[in-house]
Amino acid sequence: MLTTDMKKRLWPRARVGVLGHATALYLYDSGLSAAGTRFLDWPALLGCLDLIEDIYTAGFVKENIRFSLWSYYKMVQEVGIGQTREWEAELEGWRQRPEFDAALLIAQKREEPE
Repeated sequence: MLTTDMKKRLWPRARVGVLGHATALYLYDSGLSAAGTRFLDWPALLGCLDLIEDIYTAGFVKENIRFSLWSYYKMVQEVGIGQTREWEAELEGWRQRPEFDAALLIAQKREEPE
């Protein structure tokens, strides 16, 4: 179960299972208007998470990652049009997949190397 509201009693809706190519995950986030069980490919979720965390660490915000990197002009200028185009192409393939919302929800900025 993955939720942004720990006060809701959602655990009865969660399924017990194993991590794999059809992992059941109950996702609840009012900001994403998400509530329900999704079946995720766990290795794909980790790949999507790596991509999102790269982009998030570069300076884009989650709303831009969710909809379009092109809408954050300042960051497009900072990282470059080529890099933005590459990331946007990769994200386009992920945005319609069930792993995307879960990865976006849990993504964290990585610490910059010293």
